[in-house]
Amino acid sequence: MTEHASFIVAGLTLADLIDSVGGRVAGLAMSKDSNAKLTIILFPPGQDRPVYVAKVPTTDVGARRVAQEAALLGDLELRGIGPIGETIPHIVTMVEHLGRPVLVTNALPGRNMFADGRRSRSDREPLRS
Repeated sequence: MTEHASFIVAGLTLADLIDSVGGRVAGLAMSKDSNAKLTIILFPPGQDRPVYVAKVPTTDVGARRVAQEAALLGDLELRGIGPIGETIPHIVTMVEHLGRPVLVTNALPGRNMFADGRRSRSDREPLRS
């Protein structure tokens, strides 16, 4: 990976992470393209807001993309980009699932811009001038 290998917890699997959080789990955004990933959000017991987001690749290409995303996020953290850095997920750890890397970041409040962009124009809020 990069110098961010210190984020990798040796031998920790996605199942271990889910067990350690101990709360609810929701699967979102299952992509079906060649770089397919499943996004999983993890909620601690009794909380309404998630604390972690795990990107789980389902293909080898997806695994490379997850590793690239981890490297990019790590590089952004090293650059110290100021207040805007609070709007970008921070790497919590890297675990593995079925031999592939899983990127685990903090969960950020807000709306998924990708999901908003995929809705049809008629389902979106009207444009404002």
